[in-house]
Amino acid sequence: MNAFGIQPQSQQDTKLLEALRVTMTEHLCDGTQLDALMVSFVATLKEQVPNLVSFLESEVDQAPWERASAVRHPIECRNDDTVEADFL
Repeated sequence: MNAFGIQPQSQQDTKLLEALRVTMTEHLCDGTQLDALMVSFVATLKEQVPNLVSFLESEVDQAPWERASAVRHPIECRNDDTVEADFL
């Protein structure tokens, strides 16, 4: 077990992951599939990014990840859409 509590991979898991990687590479990396995937990804990203940070100082109103990462608004940036977060 490693520091994150993940068990070492068995040979069967390693073979399965390799087969999955090969399949994904063959099907997603061909131009048409990749283009469709990226269009969908970018559209979803544009839609969701504004909701990522609440910019609220009250922990009650913050998203769970904001509370866990100790999001704070720097004093020098109070009028900007800027936050500091600790992801570690």
